Amino acid sequence: PVIAPVYIYLRQRFGERIVPLAKSTIIITGANKNEELIIEKDDLYFIKAIENYIEIFYVDADKNLITKTFRQSLSKVQQQIPFIEKCHRSFLVNMNQISAIEGNSQSAKITFKDIDKKIPLSKTLYKTISDKFNLSVRQK
Repeated sequence: PVIAPVYIYLRQRFGERIVPLAKSTIIITGANKNEELIIEKDDLYFIKAIENYIEIFYVDADKNLITKTFRQSLSKVQQQIPFIEKCHRSFLVNMNQISAIEGNSQSAKITFKDIDKKIPLSKTLYKTISDKFNLSVRQK
């Protein structure tokens, strides 16, 4: 009881400062230890699944495209990042980064604003994604 006030004072004075993340910051974690990526929402472009792994495509401060590979499933990542949309069985896409949807429902591709990449858009999800994209374009 005598040491408790001194301990509390010292911990508050010299303890680790925990600074909350901004609302625009997201954290993606992998299944293995120490797999964690902290990025801004607007820097994330898409996520690609390859067997038991995912590749995260994002840009750094200089707008260079960077990929990071984690051991994780697409469904678990979609739970971590609710704003991201499934556009294909192997892809999740950030709707804010889409510049255009090319082609018809049979061979649609998604293009992005600042990077030179195209990803497939499945026939079954074509209408959903294109409707959300057109709605977001109209709101801007």
